[in-house]
Amino acid sequence: MNNHTQADWIDEHPQTQLSPGFPDKVVLLDCETTGRRASYHRITEMDLLGIEGGQVVEPWQTSINPERSIPAGIT
Repeated sequence: MNNHTQADWIDEHPQTQLSPGFPDKVVLLDCETTGRRASYHRITEMDLLGIEGGQVVEPWQTSINPERSIPAGIT
């Protein structure tokens, strides 16, 4: 299983320029789930990235027990 998250992309690409219309201060949310059907599938991970002036200032990540198996295509 790959322990990289999509949020790692920002750390791995520090030279990347943000779009001109990107807000100076913003919080981005990345939410991973066990699938697409909201009535059955559950959240497995959440990442929040506080960004100021194009730099990550407050990363936060947590794993969540979905209390059900995670499909092979997701892992």
